[in-house]
Amino acid sequence: MRPASAHSPERHVLVLIEPGRAGAAALRRAQALVLSEPAELTLVALAPRASGPRCGTSIQDYNRTVLEAAHEDLARARAKLAAPAARVRCRVLVEGIDPPLDELVARGGFDHVVLPERWRFWRRRGEGPPPPRAPGLGPA
Repeated sequence: MRPASAHSPERHVLVLIEPGRAGAAALRRAQALVLSEPAELTLVALAPRASGPRCGTSIQDYNRTVLEAAHEDLARARAKLAAPAARVRCRVLVEGIDPPLDELVARGGFDHVVLPERWRFWRRRGEGPPPPRAPGLGPA
């Protein structure tokens, strides 16, 4: 947690935005944190960049489309929030141009970082993780 300061009494929450159920759940968790007590919310979307040849489209067109999609994801997420506009910041991190997410988090003084869950896609209700497999056996 960052130290309290006279200039910034509010908590600062960062949430990684992405399309889909996991991204929507992360946004809901972040919103609950912001609504529970005064906090500033930073919405972040990632825009990976292609650097090699693309089949059927130019690299510039592809990268532009990915960047536009990241901005649209942020706009949709912002529209779903009940937090006041003055307490929400939006940022797209472009691969190779902006600092990576881990650097932003390390330098940003965030009290909470909310990321979409990635591991639950294989779980069924009430089950734990799958048993470990011996190396080289491949999938069951």
